Amino acid sequence: MVNSSRSIRGFFRNKYVGLIDVFRALPQSPPKIKSIFRRRFQYLVLPFVILLSIVGWQMLINIGDYPPYLLPSPSRIWAKLLVVWEDNTLWYHTSYTMYEAFWGFSLAFVFAMVVGNFLAHSPLLEDLVSPYFVIAQATPMLAIAPLLIVWFGFGPASKIIIAFVLVVFPMLISAIVGFRSVSANHRELMRSYSANRSQIFFLLEIPAAMPVLLGGIKIGLVHAMSGALVGEYISAGRGLGYWIILGKAMHDASLVFTALGVMIVINVALYGLMTVIEHKVLAWRKV
Repeated sequence: MVNSSRSIRGFFRNKYVGLIDVFRALPQSPPKIKSIFRRRFQYLVLPFVILLSIVGWQMLINIGDYPPYLLPSPSRIWAKLLVVWEDNTLWYHTSYTMYEAFWGFSLAFVFAMVVGNFLAHSPLLEDLVSPYFVIAQATPMLAIAPLLIVWFGFGPASKIIIAFVLVVFPMLISAIVGFRSVSANHRELMRSYSANRSQIFFLLEIPAAMPVLLGGIKIGLVHAMSGALVGEYISAGRGLGYWIILGKAMHDASLVFTALGVMIVINVALYGLMTVIEHKVLAWRKV
């Protein structure tokens, strides 16, 4: 009896081990396929999250019975968006804000590349000028913006300067950190091949510092739009910030939400575009 029970247990144990060996022998999913599936899953989940948020928003309005001037429904905001799209008001104001943000970001980018390179090679100079950059960054933009508008006028120049001030500090810090990460041995190797200063800058320092620089650029793009919006909110007759002021004055919350929604979509699109560019530019690091 004991021998028969042992033989039965041995039989099932051998069968179980055999099944394990069979499953181990099956082809496994490559890690690359798993990572691709994970990224695709995130992209598929995002629309469902947005849809659930909109449905929850609509349910909150239906349950709370909020008035439209206090909290408009998604359908009312969508109707307002269609109206401003058809009469070309959307492009009229959005293009103005994007124009200011573009030039503010461009000036900050050039300034950060040039000055950041000098400061990266001169720690003494960085110690002398860094307190001024910290003070400018620590001062609230809403306190500086009226002065900049008085100094540079009510036109787009003052908004461009505001966007520049808001963007330049994080981009400058990323430029200094990126340029300092370049190996001194690589610089010496370039000099041994008779490379001049500009060749070292464009062929070595910028490519080597690109991972850090792209991170600063992604942050700078978002801050540039916010800086232009702040300037328009203080004083403007056109732009998304002006839309917000107009909606507040008219107690039209749907117009305010429309301006904010357009702002969010632009920022997310710019951030996503820079993420794609970052993956393409830094593809060599994955090799």
